Amino acid sequence: MRQFVVTSPPYSCGVAWLVNILMELGIRTTHWGTRDEWRRFEDGWSPEGEARVVAARHLPIIHDRPRMQFREGIEGFWDHRLDFAQLVPSPTVLYLRDPRDAIYSLYCRNRETQTPDMAEYCKILDTPTSGVGHFPGLFFLPPPETHVLFILYWLTVGEEMPVLPITFEGMRAAPTEMVLRILDFIGAPRCEPDELDRALAASDFNAARRAMELASQERGEVVVTARKGTASEWRERHDETEAARFVTPARHYEILLQGLAAFDETVLAPAEQHDWFDLTLEPIPSNPSEILARVGPALAPPCDALPDFTSRAAIMAVYLASRATAGVPLSGLGARLFRRFYLYLLAGQDHAAIRQVFASEEFESSFCRLARPRRDG
Repeated sequence: MRQFVVTSPPYSCGVAWLVNILMELGIRTTHWGTRDEWRRFEDGWSPEGEARVVAARHLPIIHDRPRMQFREGIEGFWDHRLDFAQLVPSPTVLYLRDPRDAIYSLYCRNRETQTPDMAEYCKILDTPTSGVGHFPGLFFLPPPETHVLFILYWLTVGEEMPVLPITFEGMRAAPTEMVLRILDFIGAPRCEPDELDRALAASDFNAARRAMELASQERGEVVVTARKGTASEWRERHDETEAARFVTPARHYEILLQGLAAFDETVLAPAEQHDWFDLTLEPIPSNPSEILARVGPALAPPCDALPDFTSRAAIMAVYLASRATAGVPLSGLGARLFRRFYLYLLAGQDHAAIRQVFASEEFESSFCRLARPRRDG
């Protein structure tokens, strides 16, 4: 069975649009958390239980077809996750959107209105989140920084396995070309032009809105999963305060996008290793255990015993890399993730959100415990 993955940062990137298109083309693409609740009957496939609830909220095809016919020999999974990398070497479609639009759109959607409270929105932009249920449980930073690190993680993974970055803006501008490119990437057969046109029409915003309304009727409660977002909507919605908050995250996002052209040339083979943000700092050990060996012996409750920002950055980077790689030894991919997380955190010495994390109970309960030497007995 050929497997593939579709993932995106945990904000409104439009990934369900792509998933429904693939399903309409006969490519089974199920939500990771409910993948075991799809059943095959004599006349086709159908989701049951929680799988039905999740799919009905996002996918118009669920309401249009009681039973679905899928191609044999290929299946995909979708969600906002890092641990999909454990499915090596599954081709992964990384679906991206400008963070200024993705985060704002999710905020508006969650409020069930398009008249946002910008003071509340600004507060959310500075509130750390752990993304429980998605990553799982990372990055303990506010949404703009979480968005960047999610992408940085997957582009790093792309140095060892096939990862195809696709942008919301690119899909809006040229949906036919982008879908054909994705089909080639995941190893699915090409479809006829009229079949693709039908799939695109069945997956547009009006179809998604109707699916949301039908899901609300089924559940007997308001379900909000579809919002008509546009490219560069932030230019009309953000004032100077919000725009200033995104200066650094947006610059990092644009740097990552600039590297995608060269990255794409090797997307079907191991890609070159990149220093995405060109951070020039003193050389650091390639093995994070060497850093922990330096700061570990000095650790004792409380975590204030840590001497400086650098040690805290090292400990948090080890923790993030360990979680992101599901606890595998920090060598190879894990070591590169560690280095990039570490440099990113170090570069944030004047960043209030990063300093807030380093002073939090989460740092004491999770990160410091990782670094403290074990006591015999």
